[in-house]
Amino acid sequence: MNKLFFIFISALLLFSCTDNFTIKTEDSDARIVFAGAITNEEGPYFVRVSLSTPSGNKVSANTGIADALVIISDNKGCVDTLKAFSPTIEVHPKWFFEYFTIKKYSGVVDTINSSSSYSSDFRGVYYTTKIKGTPGNKYTLHVKYKDKIVMATDSMPNVAIIDSVKFLTRTLSKDGDHFLAPYIYFKEPRNEKNYYMMDFGDDDINGLISDASRVWSFSILDDEYLPAYVNGLNIDDGISPVSDEDFYYPSAGSMATIRLLSLSPGAYNFYKSVISQFENDGGAYTPSPTSPPSNLSGNALGFFRTSAVSERKVFVKE
Repeated sequence: MNKLFFIFISALLLFSCTDNFTIKTEDSDARIVFAGAITNEEGPYFVRVSLSTPSGNKVSANTGIADALVIISDNKGCVDTLKAFSPTIEVHPKWFFEYFTIKKYSGVVDTINSSSSYSSDFRGVYYTTKIKGTPGNKYTLHVKYKDKIVMATDSMPNVAIIDSVKFLTRTLSKDGDHFLAPYIYFKEPRNEKNYYMMDFGDDDINGLISDASRVWSFSILDDEYLPAYVNGLNIDDGISPVSDEDFYYPSAGSMATIRLLSLSPGAYNFYKSVISQFENDGGAYTPSPTSPPSNLSGNALGFFRTSAVSERKVFVKE
């Protein structure tokens, strides 16, 4: 039984947090930890495979596994053996920030700000070469490391399409400060059960490796009480491990990416369970933390998620 779960989410990005979260267990043997997602955006997609930190171990972060066999396949016959990711980190000659590049499936090269100065910090990160995320498809993960085998499946649900985004001024109850909160507008599909995640940005590669202090910027919800047309929903109005005082918001004059992602029922239940762990204050009348309901076999930790994405890139203004 796990003693304490601090699940490093990113990416899922959602892989952002306000504290240094490391999975610690009472097991004498380390367990495989998986983080990453397949979306319907252009690949490659990035995942991380690591080993949990046993209870009492002084190691502050889970150890990345560089020599695992990682395969992702779909129900259409595509089988993709992922490659280990070891970026060349460079310094911009004018602005002096550290960056690396990735090549998209289309051949376009993206420049990514790096959260680390060392390529070795990306140990355990793997990337796809050909598999594509498509709503309605079923995806299977296969990980082999030494004598450990981990498998998982997840089906990618459709997602509602964001019609527009508006920023409205809200006031923090804690100190009276004002901030601009993004509200999304979309048509909610009827006659089907939907689960959503709302966030900023994308499934950040840096989030897979970083335990640094960052800010939660996502919430989850189901569609039980959503009307046929959602006429403005603040993206932190779902279930989140933090209140609006601690939720990240972009500043006026900046560009922001607002996303609505689909979640399978299993993924929704996983994140809901993880969030409840953060809400558990450890008092005498609260239950002991339990393992979130993962789709991973082999006693592994984490969740293999597939999500369709609807996003809007907007200029933040009052």
